[in-house]
Amino acid sequence: MTEDTEVKHVEVEVQPGEQVVVINPEKIQLWGRVLNGAGWFKTIGFFAVINSLLVMSGMKIRFIFSLGITYLASVVAKVADFGAGDEAAALLFAGLGAAGAYFFARFAARGFTWAFVAGMALYGLDGLIFVYCQDWLEVACHGYALVAIYSGLSAAREYKQRFPEG
Repeated sequence: MTEDTEVKHVEVEVQPGEQVVVINPEKIQLWGRVLNGAGWFKTIGFFAVINSLLVMSGMKIRFIFSLGITYLASVVAKVADFGAGDEAAALLFAGLGAAGAYFFARFAARGFTWAFVAGMALYGLDGLIFVYCQDWLEVACHGYALVAIYSGLSAAREYKQRFPEG
């Protein structure tokens, strides 16, 4: 136990059949940061599908914090006119991107650091599409999301270090 850790002893009268639950606010706050970081993957996946739908419907707007690869696939499908299934293929591709994002969100929300690292690496690579297109707002948004996800990763590491018992 470190010097700055203070242990408080509280007496509680417990009746037969009652249970006492001790809540560590530091543990809850730290796990909240893990969940917040993991939640960014869900946001990214959600907006990937929405942006593909917007492209397919001919709308000239899009949401930030999305996937560049699914947006690019939707634009190519819309412009290239490969045939009857091009829009369906683009939406399927967006669905796969969203499924991948939700996959990383699921495991990151359980505290698996590999999910944070792998998801961040792929999202960072995805951001290179916007660097190539010189869409600096999207590059900045990818950077912001990566910082937020990294906060979840660092919280997961700290949680495992401070509370190894779970």
